[in-house]
Amino acid sequence: MDILKNKTGIVLVIALAFLVLFTTIAILHITSTISDFNIAKRSTYSFKAFFLAQAGLHKALYELRLPGNWGWPGEGPVSMDWPEDSGVSKGEYTVAVIVSPTNPSNKLITSTGYYPKSTGSHVRRVVQLEVTPPSNLPSWFFDTVIFAGGNVDITKRDQIDIGEGVGIKYGGTGGTTAEKTTETFPNLDFEALRAEALRQTSNGKTNVYTQADIEAKRAYPTNFYYIQPNPDVPGDLGTPNIIYVEGDLAVKGNTQIGGFYIVAGNVIADPIDEADSEIAGTSSIVGCIYTLGNFEISGGGNALNVDGGVWCRNNFSQGGNGKLSYNKTYMDAVEAIMIMRNLATKVAIKSNSWKEIGAS
Repeated sequence: MDILKNKTGIVLVIALAFLVLFTTIAILHITSTISDFNIAKRSTYSFKAFFLAQAGLHKALYELRLPGNWGWPGEGPVSMDWPEDSGVSKGEYTVAVIVSPTNPSNKLITSTGYYPKSTGSHVRRVVQLEVTPPSNLPSWFFDTVIFAGGNVDITKRDQIDIGEGVGIKYGGTGGTTAEKTTETFPNLDFEALRAEALRQTSNGKTNVYTQADIEAKRAYPTNFYYIQPNPDVPGDLGTPNIIYVEGDLAVKGNTQIGGFYIVAGNVIADPIDEADSEIAGTSSIVGCIYTLGNFEISGGGNALNVDGGVWCRNNFSQGGNGKLSYNKTYMDAVEAIMIMRNLATKVAIKSNSWKEIGAS
C-alpha cells in the first residue's frame, strides 16, 4: 500500500508539473500574441498617422496655390471623421506654415498626423516641406526673344532678331547687348504642363519624352501646331505642340523640330559630338523653348536656328552660326494656352526639401 501511495504521489507531482509547464507555455504564447498584436496595431496606426501627415501637406499646397493665398497660416486639428461613421475617428492632422528660416522668400510647411486623435493616447508622425512662392510671369515675358535667369553671351549680335519683341533680358551678372532685370525667373506649372503633353499624342505616342526616349533618339514633332488655327474662327490662335523633355534637348544635323518645349535639362547644339556630314547641317526649332538649364549654341559649322523665343533659367550662350528670331504668332499661341490653363503661376516644391522630423 505504501508503494502504491508513493506511485500515486509521483504521478500527481508529474501531472502538476506538466500542468504548470503547459500553463506557463500558454501564458507565454498569449503574452507573445498580445505583444505581436499591439506591435501590429501600432504599426498600422503609424502608417495611418503618416498618411494623415501627408494629407496635411497636400492640403497646404492646395491652399498656398490659390490666388492671393500665399499667407495661409495652416489649420488644425482637422478631424477625418465621416458622418456615416459617427463617433468613429479616422485620425487627425494639424498644419503650420511659417517663413522658412533659411530663405525668407520661401514657406516651411510642418504637418503632423495623429491616430486615432491628437488628444489622449495616440501615434504621431511629423513631416516637413519647403515651397517657393508663386511666380507671376513678367508683363514682358512673352515679348522677349531671350530671357535668361543667368548671363547672356552673344558672339554675333546681328544674328539675333528681336522683331516685334522688346529685346533681350537677363538676371545674372553679365549680358552682351542685353537688359538687366531684377525679375525672378518664373516657375511654370510643370505638373500641369506635363499632363498637357501626355494628352497630346502623335503616332500612338505622347509628347512626353523620357530619358529612354532621348537615348533612343526618338523623333520630335516637326510642326509648331498640335491643332492649327481655324481661319473661320476670329482670334483662334491654334494649339501648340507642348513637348515635355525629361532631360537634355540636343538638336543636331539637318533636322527641324517644332512646338513649345519644356526642357528639364540643357538645350545644346554642339557639332563636336556628331559626324562631319552633320556638322555642315542646319538644325531649326520652330517655336519656343523654356529650359531649366543652359541654352547653348556652339561650333563653327553647325547652325541652330530658332524661330520663336528662348527662356532659360541659367545661362544663354551663342558661339556659332545659329540665328534666333522672335516670332509673335508663336508667342501669342503659347501665351494664350498658358493663361487659359493657368500654367504660369505655381507654388513650387523646393527640391529635396521633404523630410520626416518626428514620430512617437
